[in-house]
Amino acid sequence: MTIEVYADELLRLTVKDIGDEVLIEIKDPENQTEKHLAHLRELIDKRFEKDCSRAVNADELGDRLGRLPSRKSTPSSRSRSLSVTPSFTEEEIRKMTWIGEEESYCALKADGGRPSHPIDLGFDVLYNPGEYQDIIKFWQSFGGCGFLSVFSCQLGHWRQFREFQDRMREFYNPRNRFQEYQNIIRESQADAGCKWGLPVLEDRHQQNRLEDWNEFRAFCYRRLKAYRKRIEPAERELLHYQKKLEEVEAQTRLTDVITDPQVLYSRLHEITASEKEVADAKSRVESAENGLKAAKRNNSKRKASLIRAAYQKLRSARDCLIHVSSSEEMRRLRDGYDLHIAQEVMAHAEGGLRAAQLNVKRWEAFVKWIDDQYPVIAAECGYLHNDSGNNVTQGFGVNGRKQTPRARTHRRKDAETKSVLSPNSSSRISKSSKRKPDRTRQVRRAQILSPSTIQQLPVERPILPRRSERLQQSKDHQTRQVPNMNVLHSVRSAKVTKVSKRDVTPGQQSTQRDRSIAKRSPGTKQTATSGNRTLRRSQRLAQQSGHCGYK
Repeated sequence: MTIEVYADELLRLTVKDIGDEVLIEIKDPENQTEKHLAHLRELIDKRFEKDCSRAVNADELGDRLGRLPSRKSTPSSRSRSLSVTPSFTEEEIRKMTWIGEEESYCALKADGGRPSHPIDLGFDVLYNPGEYQDIIKFWQSFGGCGFLSVFSCQLGHWRQFREFQDRMREFYNPRNRFQEYQNIIRESQADAGCKWGLPVLEDRHQQNRLEDWNEFRAFCYRRLKAYRKRIEPAERELLHYQKKLEEVEAQTRLTDVITDPQVLYSRLHEITASEKEVADAKSRVESAENGLKAAKRNNSKRKASLIRAAYQKLRSARDCLIHVSSSEEMRRLRDGYDLHIAQEVMAHAEGGLRAAQLNVKRWEAFVKWIDDQYPVIAAECGYLHNDSGNNVTQGFGVNGRKQTPRARTHRRKDAETKSVLSPNSSSRISKSSKRKPDRTRQVRRAQILSPSTIQQLPVERPILPRRSERLQQSKDHQTRQVPNMNVLHSVRSAKVTKVSKRDVTPGQQSTQRDRSIAKRSPGTKQTATSGNRTLRRSQRLAQQSGHCGYK
């Protein structure tokens, strides 16, 4: 577990306050001094002495266990002695910590990271950071890292970045969407005003240290943006609780309330029970008032009796409210507890806003340190040829790095439908597509292309004539067979004789079938399909009988 306190609260902590907690994190490390560290070491030593003083006597424990009933009472031949973990001196702790720091420093350098300061400065730079003050305080402010374990904290953070790189490539590369991740890095650089223009490769092992550092900057700037977004909600929350505190203070300013936290928490059970009774009484009063309003709106004959019953219920609810809230002592306790809770919530909201602002300040300093390392890393990678600040970005960029193309998975091509008229097509004829050909585009294409070019093109699917053209051809054919017959005139009903079905001749069948056409009104428009069907039937019957069948 971890205790989070401010620097001024740390000096008031005792061994009893920290209990069995493992870590103590300071929320405002910029106010941390040597006095706070000395007090923290003193607390740790006192708690260790307290734990050692509570060691159990082995003889006494053996006697107690011997008096317990058991199935097999085997007397112990010798008593076991309690082994206490030996305590290490401060110098031994520093030596062991330094060994871990050296290993972390070497691992960080080998993986392409950049340490915050040279390892030759030792632990002395942690107490007198000088020019490394901002970056060292940034790493010391991480919970769980410790005051001396700076390089270990940096190594853990760099490994998180490496895992992030692998996750992004595992997600985007198989989907052929790595360009989206590159755009995210580019947008991050544009938001921060970064003009380095370094590429992001699909294989991170092909990137050099400078390109990794550029991606690391985008990774950290993403964290900075997340912390910046927390400031506005924290400010709104603080403003809300500030107004609430002002309302509570206005209610309790003219009355004497109990504000001692020890008294309030010792009688917390009574306070909560009294608050519940008052809340229930207020709810009954509100319900009675609503019932009275409903009774006044009633227009039935029982309106007067309903109003009297509502007034009686309202008086009873108000008497109950006065009874449960009449105790002056409980009123002082309730108001004092409300004021205490409002003050605590207000302090918590202020701490949340302070913590959000502090995180933004810390990460802004860290991103600034990352930007300052660009020229140094570029010089180590051999990009720079001079020391002028204006030519820092001229030696590297997208043109200076070429990416080895990654083997992409070939997509399966869709099966192409071969033309039936093509000599290379198979004997099997597949079902043609239902999509209608674009005749306009094909006509324009035929007009533009020359005859020589058209002959070189493969034989395409023949273009079928339109439906209107086919109907026109059918009408022309009919006109040629029937002289002076351009329009199919309707047959008069007076000239049609009803013939029995069994004595119908072929010519009479034609007349009888055309009766439906004669009975239509002149203004009725016949469809092309029914007219063509009737026309074809008449032609067949005329050929069989030798005359057209029209009068």
